[in-house]
Amino acid sequence: DQFKIVSHAIFESLFPFDNNMSLLKDKKLVIIPGESLQGIPFESLVTETKKQLNNSYLLNTCEVSYAYSYSSLKKLSKTNYNFEKETFAISPVEFSTQNLPTLSIPKEDTKTLEHLLSTSLIEKQDANKANFINAYGNYKIIHISTHGGVENNGAWLAFNDDKLMFDEIYFK
Repeated sequence: DQFKIVSHAIFESLFPFDNNMSLLKDKKLVIIPGESLQGIPFESLVTETKKQLNNSYLLNTCEVSYAYSYSSLKKLSKTNYNFEKETFAISPVEFSTQNLPTLSIPKEDTKTLEHLLSTSLIEKQDANKANFINAYGNYKIIHISTHGGVENNGAWLAFNDDKLMFDEIYFK
């Protein structure tokens, strides 16, 4: 109940329009949050307190996505993507240079993905940073089964041989 009240108050503060629900209904909402708003999961804001919680989230009203900045959004919107292939999957399972636990990824999951989406799959030692960077940008869908985290305010993904910081590929 407390979450519902606080979340709705935040929603009302961020969307203080009388007709906010009709303005947002079935729209694509792109959020470019400033520093103080970066930690808010906008799609889970409560739009109405009278409905059940699972029916009152913003994501039930509109499509929510995020952008790093307006200039990067504008640059990305001008990019014409011609993907060579449909799906790329990478699964390191073990991490040779990092102190990370081995992943237990059921082989059936990757086989199902390969069958459904015509997937190029790289696993184990071949699931390294260089192979990921070479494949990145050439596929419509990228499926990554690995560890991730944040250090020094930067997000990373772990590959068999090294960590990849997101800013290494952000504008690639």
